[in-house]
Amino acid sequence: FVFFVVFVFVIVIVVVVAGVVIITGTIRGLRTALVVTIERAILVVVRAISALAGLVAFESNVGTTDQVEAQPRVVTRLTFLAGAQDTATRKSQADEQRRSEAHTSCQHKTKMHDRSSFAWLHHSWPSTNGSGHQQHEARQPEGRVSPGQAATVTPFPTYKSMNRPIDFLIIGAQKSGTTALFDALGQHDEIFVPAVKEVLYFTHDEFHDQGPGYLSPYYRDHDDEVLLGGAHVHLMYFPHGAERVREHNPQMKVVALLRNPIDRAYSAYWFARRTGWESADSFEEALDLEPRRLDGSIREQAELCYLAHGHYCEQVQRFIDSLGQDQVRVMLSDEFREDAQGMVSATCIWLGVSGDTSILRLDRELNSSGQARSATLQRLLRADDSWLKRSLRRITPPAARHAFGTHVRRPLLAANIRPFSYPPMSEATRERLRTYYSPHNAALAELLGRTLDHWT
Repeated sequence: FVFFVVFVFVIVIVVVVAGVVIITGTIRGLRTALVVTIERAILVVVRAISALAGLVAFESNVGTTDQVEAQPRVVTRLTFLAGAQDTATRKSQADEQRRSEAHTSCQHKTKMHDRSSFAWLHHSWPSTNGSGHQQHEARQPEGRVSPGQAATVTPFPTYKSMNRPIDFLIIGAQKSGTTALFDALGQHDEIFVPAVKEVLYFTHDEFHDQGPGYLSPYYRDHDDEVLLGGAHVHLMYFPHGAERVREHNPQMKVVALLRNPIDRAYSAYWFARRTGWESADSFEEALDLEPRRLDGSIREQAELCYLAHGHYCEQVQRFIDSLGQDQVRVMLSDEFREDAQGMVSATCIWLGVSGDTSILRLDRELNSSGQARSATLQRLLRADDSWLKRSLRRITPPAARHAFGTHVRRPLLAANIRPFSYPPMSEATRERLRTYYSPHNAALAELLGRTLDHWT
């Protein structure tokens, strides 16, 4: 009875706070409507000038020597605010040919394996098309830019544009130690990261279509730090992620932290059980559902496709193709656990800031395993794809949603978790996963130029 009363009380508080946040946000949105309208008008003019005269003509009209030296930053700023890709950074036909060959290389090593694996699940999955690319990887949702295509102009921002692009992102993989790395980099004096780790701008069409202005509430508190960083553990998985990152900032650096895909898949399953997303009673049953989930909702693709998220070679290759080898850093989770200080220091130096990590706290326990005290409350707070939450997102400004998520939703989620240790994986399942991932790991080892024999 006491738990029920507390539960009802919490729900009432959530509703009241949500109402206040929504009302406050709506008033703020009305107050800034005029500013947004003016901003949009300016952006239209900028686009019209760029289309008629071109950026080169625009640069040639700059007067003094000082202005000429400063103009690249001005042009970059205008282009970024307009949400358009800088035409000077588009890949040549030779780059496109290299991309095609590289993807074929990764997929060729896993092609025959993927056709026949997991007969024990009564499925021939994941299936592949004639080129060896997995069918769910090859799909391009409407409005997305395929590699080699000219980028479409990003829609007008709905709030206000970022005044500078993000400099680096942690792109995955899920359940591989990315929270610890994100926390460590966020403590650095020269780096700013938002309070919310998983910003869905680059992966979810709903948020990306709002333009760079969607990111403003997350980064508005930065204080001129040298670097702006971020993270989204599913960014590496979705095929469109790499191109969207390049469109946002062609100089973006990305960090991938990779874990043994067998352990990663099992950990992700129990995380999904904890959040209330996973309905399967066993890991093996969840694997059996994966063929259907590969074509399911974005939530299913992001959180419940445990095997496909371990196809690291093709995922890392996409970012190498889009950004270049020098802008992609790959680390292994087991090495990060063994020498967190050294790995963080080396990453900071690679990013272009001081490698002194002596003052950083790297021993904090983060994102530990647990189980929901109330599965109903957990599903309610995590149901981002529900029609109600989608409707609320359409009528509330990003700042209000950000405030609610930071000060209400996250504390409630943390309070609803109790400690829990999940049971070990069955040896029979582990052995089958070893067989499944063997060619994928071999392809990744060749790409990275190192052995991965310890991933068993």
